[in-house]
Amino acid sequence: MLRSLSLISVAPDYSYFYISDRVLLLIYRAYIIYKPVNYVLFMGEEKGIYDEVILVLGAGIVGYLNKQRARKAVEYNKNTFIIPTGGRGGFLGRYMKKTEAEQIGDYLCELGIEKRLIRVESDAKDTKDNFRKSKSLIDLIHPKKVVVVTNKAHMKRAVDYAKNILPEYEIVACPTSPKWYNIIGQFYEFSCFVYEKTKIPIENRLYPEAGSSIK
Repeated sequence: MLRSLSLISVAPDYSYFYISDRVLLLIYRAYIIYKPVNYVLFMGEEKGIYDEVILVLGAGIVGYLNKQRARKAVEYNKNTFIIPTGGRGGFLGRYMKKTEAEQIGDYLCELGIEKRLIRVESDAKDTKDNFRKSKSLIDLIHPKKVVVVTNKAHMKRAVDYAKNILPEYEIVACPTSPKWYNIIGQFYEFSCFVYEKTKIPIENRLYPEAGSSIK
């Protein structure tokens, strides 16, 4: 009789609460063991797998320049992450249906880039902001190099910001370079040169507190 009672006392309790406890414990153990895997699946990439990431700076409302920069990024490397960056910049930004980054993202898709390789940053208001707002995305991918795509005339200022804001990464300049016979492309390159050499210095003198961050 005592033996049978002792057997009953040690027998597992298969009640609802016992089973629910065991299930929760199993779920918790699985979470601890597979947490890194789940993180990789959620991110869509393993940290440090890609040697470089391409940062494409937006060009305001000028759709031609956004397309030009998207093409340049694809020419450089279409098998790595591309981050289009830019909000509704410039005094005409209010008339833009999509942000600079969204426009570039659409062009990249048209050029055959997989959506999983495109990380859009749509909050930046100026060149300095392009790097500040993109830093968290770059840090998640954690490449060795950050390739900056913009116009030749804009590149020096962009690279200066990149080196200051992203000191832990190697910065590679990848300027757009339209052919000599591409009249529209050359026109915009020249316009960008004039903008950098006139409007930017004047505004930086008028508003030195901006820290040369005007786009």
